[in-house]
Amino acid sequence: MRALVAICGLAVLAACESVVSAESEAYLALYDENVALVNRVAAMPVASTILSTGTLTYFGTAGLAMDTDPATSSVADTSLLGEAVLVADFDGDDIDGSIGNFVGVINGGPAEFFAGELTLTDGDLRVVSVAQFTADVGGTLSADGNVVVVDGELAGFFRRDSLGTDGLYAASQTNSDFYLNGVEYVGLFGVVGVE
Repeated sequence: MRALVAICGLAVLAACESVVSAESEAYLALYDENVALVNRVAAMPVASTILSTGTLTYFGTAGLAMDTDPATSSVADTSLLGEAVLVADFDGDDIDGSIGNFVGVINGGPAEFFAGELTLTDGDLRVVSVAQFTADVGGTLSADGNVVVVDGELAGFFRRDSLGTDGLYAASQTNSDFYLNGVEYVGLFGVVGVE
């Protein structure tokens, strides 16, 4: 969980420009929000029980990092952050949602706003343990002639703190594919949220 935050943090340096743009300000603000959420949810134990009926909506952030520059060994050459809204339907054992308002950097360039969104579909709750879930994640993001495509699967856990606040975290699995301008690269994706 914290690895993706550190990876996206490397791109914060790239997002800082001599003249601060709206894009770099948005990236830095979303990065700070992401770090705070990851730390909050990481401190929550994995839930020992989850709801059996009803729904919960989780609001949070997501990070996407890809190793798109062969001259470096960093998986953060391309790094995007977005805002997530996920809904767990405990009656239907399903989770879905959307992640949009992406901002990020391509190959260490200046920060840019990205059009499009990623969606979570075909979610399953209570997969191996009561708190585990999986979902497909996919979509297309674009900015200034660059196109990022994600097609993969997430696995994660519901978490709950001692005050009863629910959170979740999920990360991409090895069968996930990440593309920049039609070329596949090694990548990571994670999403974190709280009710």
